[in-house]
Amino acid sequence: MKYSVLTVAVLVLALAACSAAGPEGVALDFLNRLVAYDFDGAAKLATDEGAAALKMMAGFMELDAAKESMEEQKAELAGVKPRIVSSRVDGDTAVVTYTGGDSDGEQTLDLVRINSAWKVDFKKTM
Repeated sequence: MKYSVLTVAVLVLALAACSAAGPEGVALDFLNRLVAYDFDGAAKLATDEGAAALKMMAGFMELDAAKESMEEQKAELAGVKPRIVSSRVDGDTAVVTYTGGDSDGEQTLDLVRINSAWKVDFKKTM
């Protein structure tokens, strides 16, 4: 009996880990990083094209002229908590619908599966 309980526990943990890496988990992590202005962290969750755009945004935020505005926007977004509404997976593409960004209503993020990992296709969402 010990082995079957242990086996079930391992399977549950493995499934939980996989779901966090699914399109909804990746989208939520990406959105939370954007709200926190963690462009480098968000870039790790994006396609190569999206990562390049995010790195450019991070560089822009380092300019003195942008720092004050960024701090004001960070304060405004401090209470924002993105929430996943739904997702639709079609092979190696997914669309995740969410709320709680910097505008009202539902919005979507496109994701693609690259080498078994879900990545936000940020270029399409800009």
